[in-house]
Amino acid sequence: MTVIDKIKTDVELTARFSISKMAQDTKKFKGAQAYYTEQTLVLLTLDKVIKDSGDITKKKIVVFFNEEWVTALVTNYGVNPVNITFVTDDSDRAAIMKKMLRSAVTIIDINIVDITTLGKIGKKMKQFDIGLGNPPFSMTNPGKEAGKRSMDIYPEFYKLAVKHCGIVAMVMPNTKTRVNMEHNKFLKSTAYDVVDVTKSQMKEMGVIIKMWTVFHDKNKTANVEANFANLTLASNKSRTFNKGKLNVSGEGIILGDKSRTNKTPVYHAIHQSGPVLTYTNSIVPATKCLPTSGFAILTSMRINDNSWNVFVVPCNGEAVNVNVYYVLAKNETEANNLKDKLLSDSFLSAAKSLRGNSNSITLSALNSLSI
Repeated sequence: MTVIDKIKTDVELTARFSISKMAQDTKKFKGAQAYYTEQTLVLLTLDKVIKDSGDITKKKIVVFFNEEWVTALVTNYGVNPVNITFVTDDSDRAAIMKKMLRSAVTIIDINIVDITTLGKIGKKMKQFDIGLGNPPFSMTNPGKEAGKRSMDIYPEFYKLAVKHCGIVAMVMPNTKTRVNMEHNKFLKSTAYDVVDVTKSQMKEMGVIIKMWTVFHDKNKTANVEANFANLTLASNKSRTFNKGKLNVSGEGIILGDKSRTNKTPVYHAIHQSGPVLTYTNSIVPATKCLPTSGFAILTSMRINDNSWNVFVVPCNGEAVNVNVYYVLAKNETEANNLKDKLLSDSFLSAAKSLRGNSNSITLSALNSLSI
């Protein structure tokens, strides 16, 4: 039976996935994981686990954060709920599981406050045959103000799953272009396969970053080196920070959503959640725009004690406002490695020593640092 056949013949499963999607869209869930996992992604992942590693109906399984995985395991794959442990930091998700399965699922209800919480989860976890899920990708740094840049935690969840599970299938950001990332070294040593999440699945989940599902089996040889093999850094010549040249306020530029008249994209600001991209019907000279090819690393002008908003974007001739700094790169690999360097402890420490009022840093100060 194909994945699509499973969906068509199981109205109850599809209905439950729809409820999860509605909960996401209405922001019902308050935990760290705000996104549900699209139905075909769950089913294809579970099918691959069964194909690669055998029957799962009598396995001890831990599911991280998304109740739709539990729903599919019980409804479509015949797994007894007593064999499932569900990890969540959201009381609503826990309540759904307890009500749906009459408390048969074991709940590890945790509260993600800082990265040390993951160690606490580990202490509560026993050894499992299989670890599944789509855990949160990031969280606010300990002690930081709300709205500031978050820190990645998906590498820690993957390590936790590998430590406690013989088999792991976990959805996480696609990091193949970040060759210097410590997480990738661990992937190369533990994962036997990675499968890209499709654009349609990402669209359904409302996610814009590239993702993949990573597969680990302690009885299989790690075999994902080819996914990273062709990645090399570009030349090590020094690079220069640039400042956006479009003065939105001073030039009276009117911004709005993309429409028939508003055709020119503008990077207006860099927030913790990402670059703010708006549009204008004003004619913007090419000298105030990014190139039409390559990539740019966009940054905010303010570096807080534990945060700096830094994002990689493809260059398609967008205009850049004067309150945005950027560095150009030839390709995505080069851009992501530059981003990692900008966010390294050594670079941030040097940059923070050059800050002025309100934690802002001048363009000349940034360009005094080696990148």
